[in-house]
Amino acid sequence: MQTITAVIPAKNEEKNIERCIKSVLWCDKVLVLATGTDKTVQLARSLGSEVVEKNKSDSDDFEEVQRNLNWAIKTCTTDWMLRVDADEVVTDELKNEIISVLKSESLKVKGKRTSDLETFRPASPARLASKRARRVGRNK
Repeated sequence: MQTITAVIPAKNEEKNIERCIKSVLWCDKVLVLATGTDKTVQLARSLGSEVVEKNKSDSDDFEEVQRNLNWAIKTCTTDWMLRVDADEVVTDELKNEIISVLKSESLKVKGKRTSDLETFRPASPARLASKRARRVGRNK
């Protein structure tokens, strides 16, 4: 079976991170990209996630989030990456669909926008992509 890393960008998400991580513990690896200053890092580590603290700040900077995601894409060692925002939860239905992709012999699915997430805010899709995915955002 192919392997997968769940990548969770998180900034001051101590209220949401546990629920999110628990929904992706079926992944081979869970990576939290922490940029905030609250207890998100400690909570994520206590759940067994790998945590990388990059570009920590109290200000919001979407381009820094993109750079962090590009770093995750570049350094990913699994076949697939699933990006899930810290306030999202992967449902069992979506999990089963992704596992069926992982069990397939080919990498025909190049990228997939998913809408089968429980989320605390609307229009917030997770992303599933092979490790050959392109960078997100602008190249700088």
